[in-house]
Amino acid sequence: MSVEKLKETIVEHEDSTRSAEDQAEVAAYLWENDYTPVSDGIKRTELEEELENAEVDIEHSVETCLLNLRDLDFVRRWINGPQILVIHDEQGVVNGEPLEEMVEEEQTALIEAIQDEDPPEEGSETIADGGEPPTLRKIAAETLDVGASVVETELKAGEMVPDQMEKHRKVVEAIEEADREKNGDYHALRFIHNPYRYSLTTKAVSICEESE
Repeated sequence: MSVEKLKETIVEHEDSTRSAEDQAEVAAYLWENDYTPVSDGIKRTELEEELENAEVDIEHSVETCLLNLRDLDFVRRWINGPQILVIHDEQGVVNGEPLEEMVEEEQTALIEAIQDEDPPEEGSETIADGGEPPTLRKIAAETLDVGASVVETELKAGEMVPDQMEKHRKVVEAIEEADREKNGDYHALRFIHNPYRYSLTTKAVSICEESE
């Protein structure tokens, strides 16, 4: 089987497109690495990494090449599974799990960690001074743009999903970015778009197979 006919066909169709040669190289890589319609395909970011590791030299972005190859019906794209994924920072994809319960559990763990650092004096606030890492309460207050004494109230304000889930995520990320330990077992939950996967189409495969 040969991929040269496919490369020639792409260049002929795209002779007015500056990315024609790059499209041909991307299509050839997909063929040579068995990214055909019967495969699981490959994510764009993974393809970018593989092309770089294989030292496939292209001037245009992989995204541009894939878009033009789709227009030619030489590449297909699809989503494997739901369009939106729920990601737990420790457990990974948790679609189908009781999301509100998970948010409440993580929220409770975060609040307990915040309160564990509070001073014993009732109603007092801990403020980090002179090079000391900021307290969890201070980080949360600054992230949520509220007073330190109402952090818990703000974390629980709004709908559990998405309002409280989003505020929890922002605070956890702010803590992770700060120069200090987490001081607790809590994790963020987030929504992400399930990335597209790509492979050659049956049309592209037929051209390769016919050119044996």
